[in-house]
Amino acid sequence: STCHSVGLITKKLAGPLVAEWTFDQAFERFIQKYPSGFKDAWYIPSEREWREAAHTEWVKAFPSTETLRKMVASSPDKAAAAILHVVQSAPKKLVQPKSELGVLRDALAHPENAKPFMNALVDMLDAPILTSGLYGDYLHVLTGLPLSKDGDLAKWPTVTLIPFLAQPDKHILVKPVTLRKAAKALGFDLKYTATP
Repeated sequence: STCHSVGLITKKLAGPLVAEWTFDQAFERFIQKYPSGFKDAWYIPSEREWREAAHTEWVKAFPSTETLRKMVASSPDKAAAAILHVVQSAPKKLVQPKSELGVLRDALAHPENAKPFMNALVDMLDAPILTSGLYGDYLHVLTGLPLSKDGDLAKWPTVTLIPFLAQPDKHILVKPVTLRKAAKALGFDLKYTATP
């Protein structure tokens, strides 16, 4: 309503977050499920191997950010196709096939529109230190790509997917439901916003 938008009616402020588990309790739950921790025979195939396989596909396509930069400069359509191939070849679906992957596919279908996005991506991946300016440029260009169908590029999984595939040591794939649930259980305020 108008009253909400001008601030005349405000939501009641929530009290401080109360953790459902302590760190030790959360760790214990993890160890109950995966007794050997991150080296557990069940953890590796269910949580790690398929993510590593997706990153390996990225490295095969783009051994370095310079490789990607040159490909974007010489053949943006080839670069866009290679990125989509990596995204789609992941052993497990990293994003929702229709609402997230389909929109990303639509956005990268026109290389002339996608080239500024890919340049912003390369600048971000190539930076020794990730700054809010670089990430902001990447976010602005990606979410501004024209779409031929209805859709929304401004979703956390869509925005964080490609950086995660390229550099999982620096970027995380944000799956809001899972991340918010874990943060709430630990009493951690993510300062979450629905739009990246």
